[in-house]
Order: sequence, then structure tokens, then C-alpha cells
Amino acid sequence: MMNRLTQCIFCGSLIFSCLFFSAVIQAECKLQTLTPKGDEIHANELTIKLGVADDAMRPTAWQGPLVFGYCSLDIGIIEQPLKLADGHFLYVPTYSGSLNTLYVVDLRACKIQWQSQTFSGALTISSKGLELDKIHIPLDEKCFPIAK
Repeated sequence: MMNRLTQCIFCGSLIFSCLFFSAVIQAECKLQTLTPKGDEIHANELTIKLGVADDAMRPTAWQGPLVFGYCSLDIGIIEQPLKLADGHFLYVPTYSGSLNTLYVVDLRACKIQWQSQTFSGALTISSKGLELDKIHIPLDEKCFPIAK
């Protein structure tokens, strides 16, 4: 039979664990996948042009520049996945030859807020972080890369 002190310690540990894990779950950011239709994507009310597609019927890459509103950014050949974070950070993967670069474009400020070093290999963008080939870069609660 548990005594009162043991019960209090057990209940306190249980409450702490629940609060800790709910904070961890709430801290995970939300990413929205944007699916291109032809040569453009839509983020909220904004239409973003990706440039000329490599294939009109089944595009997999676009020549750029990235154009939205009065903004134009020439960042290279754009590919998927295109992700939106915090309503205004657009993740834009690009490549040139065998080298890839990932950009985070601030759609409100019309500027590149972050860019990866060039890398070769697979790219994964998830709420748990970025995987650039074998390099892991964590994301903050707004899905913005934590420096690396």
C-alpha cells in the first residue's frame, strides 16, 4: 500500500509528464504543402508564379523567377516540395546541376530570410526539421530553421 508521500510524488510526476509532453506537442510547428497548378501556387490569397515549367502536362521543375505581387526573386530552378510555414515563410527547393539549395522566402518582406549551404542528395521538410542529405537542421515553433 502506498503511503501519502509516495502518492503525492507519483501524482506530481504524472502531472509534470503530462504538462511537459503537451508543451512539446504544442511546440511542433505546422507546415502546409503547396501543390503547383501549372506554373503557380497559391498561399493564402497570394498567387506565386514559378516561371516556365519543364513539362506543361506534368511539371516537376520551374525556371523561375519566383514572382508574387511586386516582388521577383531569381533563385534558380525551382522544384518540389514547396511548403508554407507561419502563413508567410515559403520553403523553396532549387537546384543547379547536381547541387541543391533550400531557400526560405518571407512573402511579407519580399526577401530571402534563410538559405542552406549547397548539398547533394535527398531533401525532407517536416515539422521535426530539415534533412538536407545527411544534415539535420531543427525548426523553431514557427517552422523557421534554427541556425546551422
